[in-house]
Amino acid sequence: MAHLSTLAAADAYGGTVYVKPPTEAVRLTSEAVTLTIAQEGVRVEARYMFKNLTDADVPLMLVLPLFAQNTNRSFSRNQFARLSATWDKETLVFAEPPEAAQINELATTYEKPFVASVTFRANATHVLRVQFSVQPGKDDLHRFIAWRTAGGASWAGRVERADYAFRYDAKTVFHVVGIEPKWGWQWGQTGAYVKRSNFEPTAGEEFRFRYYPPDF
Repeated sequence: MAHLSTLAAADAYGGTVYVKPPTEAVRLTSEAVTLTIAQEGVRVEARYMFKNLTDADVPLMLVLPLFAQNTNRSFSRNQFARLSATWDKETLVFAEPPEAAQINELATTYEKPFVASVTFRANATHVLRVQFSVQPGKDDLHRFIAWRTAGGASWAGRVERADYAFRYDAKTVFHVVGIEPKWGWQWGQTGAYVKRSNFEPTAGEEFRFRYYPPDF
């Protein structure tokens, strides 16, 4: 897991879609996440492929997590900007569950769930696509973008494949400080990429891209 400093602050960042409680009926076969750093913010595009391992339909509630750290933005008004999703090319709406209103409004570090109900058909493969926008987090003079991968452990077995990528240019990233954890990331002047295979995320696992913007 990448550990953020006590000074780090982020209004919102995302993470792997998960189910609670964990399931042994459906496997997450692949996750592909691209985070594009633009001058107006960070555009996140995630694509998931799932496989129902059983001979029966499996209804489950998907959880799309929003994580906030040391934020001044209250739980009730914290949202992903321009959030949209599709389930097998059909529009899927993620909404706040009723119990989300019970959070302490004075909290500055929290997870806010957005949920959607779907049915995994018997022996079928399904594709979920999610898009939204966030602002980079701040840690002293540098910026960071995080993505929590821990949710992948809620699905049956191990994650077969995950592709994580950042896209940027000289107008948005002046210098890459580093990417944690050290999973063998490769990066250059226009982007960064890593591929993981046959793995099970650990509790709290996330990655973090740290950089200096041109105007730091």
